[in-house]
Amino acid sequence: MKRSFQFYEALGFSVEPYGDGADYAFLHMDGVYIHLRRASEKEFTYNPGGLYLYVEDVDGFYARVVANGVKTLGPPGDQAWKMREFALSDPDELLIRVGQRLG
Repeated sequence: MKRSFQFYEALGFSVEPYGDGADYAFLHMDGVYIHLRRASEKEFTYNPGGLYLYVEDVDGFYARVVANGVKTLGPPGDQAWKMREFALSDPDELLIRVGQRLG
């Protein structure tokens, strides 16, 4: 969990551990809330999950993430589905796409 806390703080989230923070936490950023929990070992054999963050300035968000030392899967780009987005993985390989709506 500590590794995940550091990762999400580098994205700009504030971390509010629940209890001692060993198993659960609340993440907050600009009106966005994520609940983060420790998964059991059997859940790591197959993880179909992913997360999409909608932001108002994807390029600014990307610049902040890179400045904080987070490795991404590439820079933002315009997509056919009218989103400008980029992707990264959290410390446990959860795919995170970050994007903003285009015009």
